[in-house]
Amino acid sequence: MSAQIMEAKPLPGAFILEAAEHGLTAASTLSSFSPSSKSTDLASKISLSATLLSEIGKQVNLHADCFKENFQTTFQHVPTKCEEQYLKLLKALQKASSFKKGDVVEGGPRTPQKPWARLLSALEMDKDQFEEFEETLDESLSSVLMLQQVVSLIVLQIRAQKVQQARPAQERVGKASRDDARRQDCFSGGIQPH
Repeated sequence: MSAQIMEAKPLPGAFILEAAEHGLTAASTLSSFSPSSKSTDLASKISLSATLLSEIGKQVNLHADCFKENFQTTFQHVPTKCEEQYLKLLKALQKASSFKKGDVVEGGPRTPQKPWARLLSALEMDKDQFEEFEETLDESLSSVLMLQQVVSLIVLQIRAQKVQQARPAQERVGKASRDDARRQDCFSGGIQPH
């Protein structure tokens, strides 16, 4: 065994999987925090984008040879934006979970007691600001869907190139095999080859 220990090259989809993990945690935490329709809708939206990111990261890792080193630099903004949103929500969920009856928000009135209102308070958002936050989540989901398409196209393009490169060699082998078979038929049937 060599005295040199080579460092393992990180998988190209690791940064995507990391963001996805935060999203799945945020969705799960939100679902258990408040069973309201608002939180369920938000958890579903986050879960969808995080699940897609997870699948994208797995596909990138599975086809690691298809992705150049600049892949992360080029597309990191998509999972990074999602991860920022997920972490913001997780932090707010931790803060909202720690509120107790009668707690006072710094510089504000008593802490709202309904889970959804506590979450908005922890996010430091009013209803309109939260709607803007939801819009950014929708934009992030659209970006994730586009990233999914880009990754699929990269994989398909590389596979097609590999098939195209292998085809001429297969055709030569196939033609040689057919020629050999014809010669064999000619010799075994008493027919002289041309």
